[in-house]
Parts: sequence; C-alpha cells; structure tokens
Amino acid sequence: MDTLPLGLPASPADILRARYEGRLPRTLDDLIGPRYGTVRLPLHVAWSGQTAFNLDQPKPCMHMYRIVLAEGHFGTLAEINLQRAFGFADGTTMDFAIRGVDVDCKFSQNPGDWMIPRRRPGSWCSACGPATTRANGRLA
Repeated sequence: MDTLPLGLPASPADILRARYEGRLPRTLDDLIGPRYGTVRLPLHVAWSGQTAFNLDQPKPCMHMYRIVLAEGHFGTLAEINLQRAFGFADGTTMDFAIRGVDVDCKFSQNPGDWMIPRRRPGSWCSACGPATTRANGRLA
C-alpha cells in the first residue's frame, strides 16, 4: 500500500494528487490560452465534426470546454488504468516508463486518430482506443 510522507496510508485521491501536482496549475489564473475569439479544436478531439467554437458566445464556449474535458478525461483514464494494470512506473518526461523507457500514452475514440506529437525521434508511444482498437510503436 502507498503511504503519505508521514507514513499514513494514502487514498487513491491522495496518490493521484501527488502524481499530478507538478503538472497542474495551482489556480485558474495560471491557465493560459485564448479567452475570446474562435478556437479550432483538432478533429481527433472534436470528432463529432464541429471544430470551431466562438468563446465570446456562452453556449459554444461551454460546448468546447465540455468536449475538451471529456476527451481529456478518457485519455487520463486510459493512462491511469494502463499504468495500474501493468504496474508501470511514472515516466521522467512522458506518461509512464516501461523497463526504464519513457512511453507516451495516447487515446482516441476513433481508430487511427491519435494525436502523436513530434517529440523526440526514437521515443515510444502507446496508442489505444475503445474495445480492441490498439497499436504501439516507436516514433520515427
């Protein structure tokens, strides 16, 4: 069982909080990004087809945030569940490490629509999706 620094048992929420503490902004004021105008989401995130959202209008703005939060939620769940199921360690620069190699975990609702950034040539990526859709590979 994981423990807190004082030796007390840690809840799942405490473990996640400690893991993501350095990755998350401390306050909403620390968030960066557009506050007005039109935001265009990539198709792998807004896979229903509507990709442009006017932040100046409340309903489109709310719809855009709903999409971003839902897609981010699925990706985070995939990463956490893979890490727990296989006992992967936290990665140094990516999501987790497998046998000492950092691996970037990518999730998409649509097969083949993974957004794989051009990170470092030779780095590894685990791309997954719902049901049996899965692929793994080395980035060229």
